[in-house]
Amino acid sequence: MDEAMSKAIIASNWDAVTAELRVRYLRQVVPGESLQVCGWIVSRRKRLIKAEARLQTIKGDVRAHAWGKFLIVQNRTSDTARLVSDG
Repeated sequence: MDEAMSKAIIASNWDAVTAELRVRYLRQVVPGESLQVCGWIVSRRKRLIKAEARLQTIKGDVRAHAWGKFLIVQNRTSDTARLVSDG
């Protein structure tokens, strides 16, 4: 579920790392059961992104829900370019 939230953040053109992750397990997952995971961004304020994700069956029965906080990191290529230009 962390991965689903991370991919939603990457799709929004931000690089971020997980700062906090909470998961609420709601129902048992049966081995072999087909599942899907969906992640989305809830809000962004300065360097903090809040996101959520859920794990559900194909029929839509939710098995788990997650909340995450992510910190935006500076793009490494811009850091490299600054170091080169400084000298």
